[in-house]
Amino acid sequence: MAVYEVSVAAATAVLNYDMFSNASWKTSNRPRVIRQIAVCGSAAAGDSRISLKVGQVEVADKYNTTTGFPTRDHLVGVGASVPAGAPISAVVTDAAASNPLNILIDLV
Repeated sequence: MAVYEVSVAAATAVLNYDMFSNASWKTSNRPRVIRQIAVCGSAAAGDSRISLKVGQVEVADKYNTTTGFPTRDHLVGVGASVPAGAPISAVVTDAAASNPLNILIDLV
């Protein structure tokens, strides 16, 4: 199991921004599975949203569940297969009002 953390300032996490654009693990030469994800941050729970994609296919649509930084307690199941070479994206569909938007993702 590999758990990765991403934090992007509200001024950067605008509509259509890929939260994983600078992540070294965005693409891999081996198949993977997105087991779980947590989205937190911004000003209030539910005021931000991301579209989790594998390639061009949306595999989950997630709102931020609370402010602050996510922990393992915030993780929710996804169970999406990621073929070798396919990029994983978290595209902002409802921008953060203020404060960073934070993601925790569990990949195997």
